[in-house]
Amino acid sequence: MLDVAWLTIITMTTVGYGDLYAVTFFGRTFSVVAFILGNCLISLIVVVLQNQTDFSEAEDKAYNTLLKEMANGETKLKASDVIKTSL
Repeated sequence: MLDVAWLTIITMTTVGYGDLYAVTFFGRTFSVVAFILGNCLISLIVVVLQNQTDFSEAEDKAYNTLLKEMANGETKLKASDVIKTSL
């Protein structure tokens, strides 16, 4: 039973280590199903996390405005440094 649990966990989370593998038809069928369900589960988790961390339209606009303001500030600092060094 412990071997089956280990095989399932490894199959759901990685491509497997190859130290354990199913020999019987039932074991191989269960492994394939666990592999498919594991990949679907991890894919869904990745998609949900990506959707949660995406900027909304307003957030994206505010972020781009902030980047422009930061770039203007850095440009002004660099310009003032050039003027200071030239004087």
